[in-house]
Amino acid sequence: VHIGDGSPVIWYPPNTTPSYTPGYFNVYVERRGTFCGTDAGSVTYRHVTVYFYNHSTAAGTWVGQYSSNWNDCENWGRGQVPSGIAVTIPNGSPNDPIISSAVPNITGLTIQSGGHLTIQSGGSLTNTGTVTVSSGGQISMTGGTWNVPSANVYGTFTQSGGTINISGIWYWRDGCPVSGLSGGTMNVSGSAFGTCCGSSPGPSVSSSSGHTININYSGSFTWWNRPAGTSSTSWGNVHVINGNVTVQNTMPFDVNGNFTLDSGTSWSLSSNQDMLIAKNWSNSGTFTCGSGTVTFDGSGTNYIQGGATTTFYNVEVVSGKTIEVNSAISASGFDCRIYHLDASPGGKLRPGAGNARIEFYNTDTGL
Repeated sequence: VHIGDGSPVIWYPPNTTPSYTPGYFNVYVERRGTFCGTDAGSVTYRHVTVYFYNHSTAAGTWVGQYSSNWNDCENWGRGQVPSGIAVTIPNGSPNDPIISSAVPNITGLTIQSGGHLTIQSGGSLTNTGTVTVSSGGQISMTGGTWNVPSANVYGTFTQSGGTINISGIWYWRDGCPVSGLSGGTMNVSGSAFGTCCGSSPGPSVSSSSGHTININYSGSFTWWNRPAGTSSTSWGNVHVINGNVTVQNTMPFDVNGNFTLDSGTSWSLSSNQDMLIAKNWSNSGTFTCGSGTVTFDGSGTNYIQGGATTTFYNVEVVSGKTIEVNSAISASGFDCRIYHLDASPGGKLRPGAGNARIEFYNTDTGL
């Protein structure tokens, strides 16, 4: 509080708990300068008018009356920037909140229908509780850092930059519109992730090769790949750093970037599940193919590589695509095993650098 000449003072209501109704309070003032131009002594007793912004709105509720600045107390219920409490972003605010610097930790986040939160470069938010994006709500992340234990997205989520650290479970839920992931990184250290759970219309995620999802979970990890019969979902770059990933549901798992399995990790598809890979395949772990097809789509030249043999059941190379198998295996082993190959006209699969070795079983078509 600054009184008189602007020097800071310490104030508190004597023997009472402060009310959030604006008005006059008797407060003790410890002198840190002069009071209204007169030396007030070390401690004095004065009448001071104290006004609490948005006193009729619950603490932790965004009002947005003055600006989009998250750290401006004038924009929040009870005139308090949330710290250690749950936050609600409602519909109808004059200004939607923007986080562009570090903000205090919160214990939960709910984006109601019509509410919109943006996290920008330089922004930093740590949420220790569940995030819920209601149908009609939206979170846009263009930069910064967001730490979150778990999330249920029924609304729209877009990410074009920044880093999200997910320590629990993140689900896009039934009925949510297309969420776009065009840039940035999601670091997932919880046990499950993806599009869930079973009704129609199901959720849909559209990703480009500019976005990366890193899985780093010590144990069995479930990647839900939407219920059958819904619109398509695609992922950007997929990198399994740690963990044993099982993909649930039978819809094709579409990777618009690179697919990487580190040493000691595994990836298991459902029995008839297909995958689509637009860029490089790097396997130093264990890939269990089932009886589905891995299609190398997109265009240009990409590679099958890594420190482990990859066994495919069906492989398809689309027209205009060239896949080279690069050697990282000892001379006694094979870099790639293929049971069925379908190379479309103009599609190529060939040995690449390092004397790569490819083993074919029951191949339907030639190269």
